[in-house]
Amino acid sequence: MTGRRQIILALAVALGMTGGAAMAEMQQDGGVLEVSGSGSFRVVPDIATARLGVVAEADSPGQATGALGVNLDAVLGQLVEAGVPPKDIQTGTLTLSPVYEQIDPVGPQRRQRNLVGYTASSILSVRLSNIDGLSEVLDRVISAGANRFEGLSFGLADDTAAQDAALAAAVADALRRAAIMADAAGMGLGPILSVTEERGGGVPRPYLARAEMAMSDAPVPVAPGEVEISQSVMLKAALEPLN
Repeated sequence: MTGRRQIILALAVALGMTGGAAMAEMQQDGGVLEVSGSGSFRVVPDIATARLGVVAEADSPGQATGALGVNLDAVLGQLVEAGVPPKDIQTGTLTLSPVYEQIDPVGPQRRQRNLVGYTASSILSVRLSNIDGLSEVLDRVISAGANRFEGLSFGLADDTAAQDAALAAAVADALRRAAIMADAAGMGLGPILSVTEERGGGVPRPYLARAEMAMSDAPVPVAPGEVEISQSVMLKAALEPLN
């Protein structure tokens, strides 16, 4: 085996290939280099999704669901008054559960449970396109009866440009790494043979995003921060002997 082929084989093994596969990958001009690349793009979000709800307790199932309906109607009314389109409001789970009081009697008697009432709850998913008014909207629904909060996330109404920027950064990273690896192996980087986007990339995730809800008279503080979109690619390039 020539010294050049030994270098290529060692590089291929470092990439996780077997010796036979490495030899099969080598072409007339020197071989094939396969490398991954990743890139990300951060941007200020322009939409928010809040999951909030109403919980009501009463002595009977009918009273619990009735109280829930009253408070839920008030919350929905505040959302509409705040300018949230009905299409951006989705009613989720609706639950009704008995509430028991635990009694631990003295002595060897078994633990008993007394039924003391019922709890009814409903969760709403609300999409808010006016982030600047988000704090006011949350304050209004809390005042109207929303007493359960399950999370606040931020995103982009159209993430095409951010996805493209992250993808371009991933390709640039793959090219940079390929050039470093080819140079370390004493080879030149030849034509790009393929670039493949890896599945699962491009999912936006919060970056420095937080939301705090306080049951007080002050407006609910909200800091949307940024969202980060990441992409990953696999790149194949030909290796060429240096002149």
